[in-house]
Order: sequence, then structure tokens, then C-alpha cells
Amino acid sequence: MRSVSFIPLPASYTGTSRFYDGLLYTIKSGGILAAIDPATGSILRQARVEGAIDDYYASPVAVDGRIYLTSEKGKLAVVLPGARWEVVSVSDFQEPCYATPAISDGRMYVRTATTLYCFGNR
Repeated sequence: MRSVSFIPLPASYTGTSRFYDGLLYTIKSGGILAAIDPATGSILRQARVEGAIDDYYASPVAVDGRIYLTSEKGKLAVVLPGARWEVVSVSDFQEPCYATPAISDGRMYVRTATTLYCFGNR
């Protein structure tokens, strides 16, 4: 049996990337969102998320033609996906948020430091 050594890596300060509608989206500290073509690795657009320039620990989520980004300071940005993505709105919960939003049964749940919010049409 062969032994394998692992090198410990530092904890991530950014959430997991999100693959949605044929593109890969990454968000990193400073509110920098990138849309990447996974076939070529080309960055199609990379820019700061206006209105939510912050650090991001939560992973992006995507549903119903929108990408949702939750910043450390509690700003929720709604982004139209695509090679030329654009921010359509930003809400401010005014308290820290580190958790990735959860989506279930037509609803999105956002947990901040003290509150659990539920958004949906039902």
C-alpha cells in the first residue's frame, strides 16, 4: 500500500464557484465577480459587484434566471447571468452574513447573524 502525503491548505475566503446556464461564476474578496467560459477558461467578464463591494464567504446560488450573491456585511446582490452579467438590485440586511442561501420549494432562505429570512412567491 502506498502512502500519500497531504499539504494543508489555508481556509478559503471565497465561496464555491457556481456553474449556471453554461458558464462558471466565481466571487472573491472585494466583490469581484467573474463569468468564465468553462470550455476555454476564458474570463468573459470580471468586475466589482456595484453596491456590494465587500468580502464574500457564502457561495453564489442561482435560480429562475438570477444569481444571488450574499456578502459578509449582509448585502444581497441579484445578478442577471451571462457573458456580460449585470447587477439588477442590491438589498442590505445590515448585519453580517456568512451562510450560503438555501433554495427549497420555490423559496430562498437567507440567514444573517441574528435572523432567518424567507423569500418566495407562495
